[in-house]
Amino acid sequence: MRVPSTLPVIIMSFLQPFVQASIPSENIPTLAACRAKLEMYERHVIEQLAVLLYLESWAPSSIPLDRTQQWRDDVQKYDSTFSHRLASTLTQFVDKNNVHFSGSTSTLEDVCGARARVGIDVAQAKFSSDPMAYRTFASRGDSATILALLTNEAVEAAILARVRSSARDFVGTLGASTGNDAESINDFSKMVELFFKEILIPLTKDLEVSVLLQLSLEPANEVHEKDFKSSVHDFQ
Repeated sequence: MRVPSTLPVIIMSFLQPFVQASIPSENIPTLAACRAKLEMYERHVIEQLAVLLYLESWAPSSIPLDRTQQWRDDVQKYDSTFSHRLASTLTQFVDKNNVHFSGSTSTLEDVCGARARVGIDVAQAKFSSDPMAYRTFASRGDSATILALLTNEAVEAAILARVRSSARDFVGTLGASTGNDAESINDFSKMVELFFKEILIPLTKDLEVSVLLQLSLEPANEVHEKDFKSSVHDFQ
């Protein structure tokens, strides 16, 4: 596929509404901030998948790597095996689905990890909404029930629809300059949807469970518990 010379401008225009999202802070963020960061990193993941599939010679500059690389230290506090599982799952996905990536997947791993790291913020918000419920299940070691509490199939379906649409729009914009056909656009959007379904959503929920278990087992007076008025069941 021929790459247009205007590609960096196209991608920056595509991502501009999201690159200014706030950095995770020590305070529990609002759910609106969580949603903004999730959508920002979703678009970065889509961009990186396109780079690895089509654009190996172009190094994107729109991804704030100084921000994404901090996810490893943050996640390590709750799940020491997360980085390894992310890399392993990515390799399995490539092999299973016969995906041919060009170049290193290190930046893709970073944006995936950064997207999953938002799960820490989401878990804190969910815990603050009903700490007693999570403490009850955590005291029994009942991670399965905590995972069930986190799972909302309708929300997951909405996320998959959103990334599928974003992927279609992104490659469709490239296609306007390259002659990319509708079948290729559809194939890419389906691959992106599968990537989130098999990798990012499950790994993010696993991380949320680890965070909730740790928060639930801490003494109540050491955990910042705050009443959120918004629904906390709308994020994965």
